[in-house]
Amino acid sequence: MKAIVSALLALSLVTVAQLACAGFSNNSDGTVTDLGSKLMWQQCTAPAGGTNCASGTPATYYWDNALGYCNGLVLAGYTDWRLPNIKELHSIVDAAKPGNPTINTTYFPATPAADFWSSTTFSGTTGYAWYVPFSIGITMTSPVSKNSTMLNIRCVRGG
Repeated sequence: MKAIVSALLALSLVTVAQLACAGFSNNSDGTVTDLGSKLMWQQCTAPAGGTNCASGTPATYYWDNALGYCNGLVLAGYTDWRLPNIKELHSIVDAAKPGNPTINTTYFPATPAADFWSSTTFSGTTGYAWYVPFSIGITMTSPVSKNSTMLNIRCVRGG
């Protein structure tokens, strides 16, 4: 009995460790799945695409246009894409990665060390939204104007 309990405990610890370090899966269709959260991400910074995100150039968008781009995106046969909220966007920051950008470039190649929009607006002032600068990898403590600032985007689905 003691051996069975020990085996189950060891198995549960391995499972917890695997979940904590789950990482990403390249779906080989322009998307990447976060194995921990199960969110599916657009692999390339919009609107770039292709192998290693070498087709096209990342663009910047006003916030309303960013929402529209993600809501209208058809990628890998899916049509339910959206702009990520601030917690989701921050979840792909690789804070342990030195240098720029602060993201795993094996799974998200050619990501610029730039600011990326989230869908989260500033409480009390909906004319402003939160963003993540992938040059330093933190959520900014002051939001920026949705209508006068153009930032990069990466769409997400699921959650």
